[in-house]
Amino acid sequence: MIDSKFSFNPEKLNHLSKSNSGKIPWMLISIFIFLSLIVWYLGTLYYHSQRDRIKIEKQSELSAIANLKANEIITWRQERLNDAEIITDNPLIRDEIKTLINGKSAVSRAKIEK
Repeated sequence: MIDSKFSFNPEKLNHLSKSNSGKIPWMLISIFIFLSLIVWYLGTLYYHSQRDRIKIEKQSELSAIANLKANEIITWRQERLNDAEIITDNPLIRDEIKTLINGKSAVSRAKIEK
């Protein structure tokens, strides 16, 4: 009553085990190792190229920021020098500042601070 399709046949197992017993699939192992080395090498190349690209990009960004800050400082300094020039070119303010520096007048101090 047991169907022969589903029955256990030990001879088939012996046949399979005899053909593969004692043999190590060196060809498959060597292909696997070779492909693994290729993947590792390509990954290393990609990593180094991305690292160098990012480094150059960040250096460029920092250089641009440094140039902007330097230009802002130059502009700020020039504005302060222009302010000083305007003050020194105005005879009324210049006289009041001289009086204040010499410590002769509190009225001069009030005029300048306005």
